[in-house]
Amino acid sequence: MTIRNWSLHSMIIMILFAIFSATLMASDLSETYKERVRFELRLASMEKVDGWKSVTTPWHQPVWISPEISLNNSDVAEAGVGQRGDKYSVSLRFTEEGTLKLARLTKANVGEYVAVLINERAVSVPKIMDEIIFGRAEIAGNFTEEEARMVAEGIME
Repeated sequence: MTIRNWSLHSMIIMILFAIFSATLMASDLSETYKERVRFELRLASMEKVDGWKSVTTPWHQPVWISPEISLNNSDVAEAGVGQRGDKYSVSLRFTEEGTLKLARLTKANVGEYVAVLINERAVSVPKIMDEIIFGRAEIAGNFTEEEARMVAEGIME
């Protein structure tokens, strides 16, 4: 793979996971993320799919999620706090198996949606634009440093 293609893939990864920009209020975080945080990626649809569960997004639009969990906490090797300017995010590094799962999921479902769930709440539903072969991701949002730390620590518990 050429440097240009690696850069393209890096940009796609950043776009995919930077879209995870749900605004989570501090009161939600203090109650929701006190303990273990349940992180999941599932295929999603903007239209009803038989056998799929409906969840509400931060922008109050229903989304249907697959009953099959594609990635979860056990696929995360490391979670930490990232920062760009005054914005904080949760940075993820996947295990080797998690990296392979993400690559298979994205390769097989280009053009489809994936839901990022935190404690069964869809925080983002980005469209899969290309196969993602790297084992790093970022959940960007309206996090304070403390909120991002709580989410990262909760994912690793």
